[in-house]
Amino acid sequence: MLFDPRPKEFRSELFDRERELGELESYVKSGSPLILCLGVRRIGKTSLLKVFLNEHGYPHVYINARKLSEYGYSVSGLYRLFSEALSNTKLLSKLAGYLKTLRGVRVEVFGASLGVELDWRRREPSISSVLEKLNSYAEDRNTYFLIVIDEAQELRFLKGVQLSYRFM
Repeated sequence: MLFDPRPKEFRSELFDRERELGELESYVKSGSPLILCLGVRRIGKTSLLKVFLNEHGYPHVYINARKLSEYGYSVSGLYRLFSEALSNTKLLSKLAGYLKTLRGVRVEVFGASLGVELDWRRREPSISSVLEKLNSYAEDRNTYFLIVIDEAQELRFLKGVQLSYRFM
């Protein structure tokens, strides 16, 4: 189907986005701590991000913040969303050693695959400590770890969560 409304994952499915893919690559390579992909709805931002992640070998976690509406705009919802994103990354078996060192993290076998559970009741580990471990993983491999938050505007509805991170 020529105009399938679902997000694309391969360059062959995109139309005329070479410049934007190149810009994303240059921003990541330059070490930009925050990259925003902005535009009106249904313009292909998610497709652009997914193609970029599939083409480049950067370790990453993909978070769809729209799921917060299902989980509740709360601390427990945020931790569940983050746990799910970590559980769904292809790198979890490699990240497990880094994450297991944090208090409040359980990495277990669920069915046929690994999964991560964060203890949201105690707010342990802090999201920033998880991000530091992901950063350590990337530094040990001389690369960058990307945290991709799709539909990030949903984060504004969070209740009882302080979202601040200091970039150095």
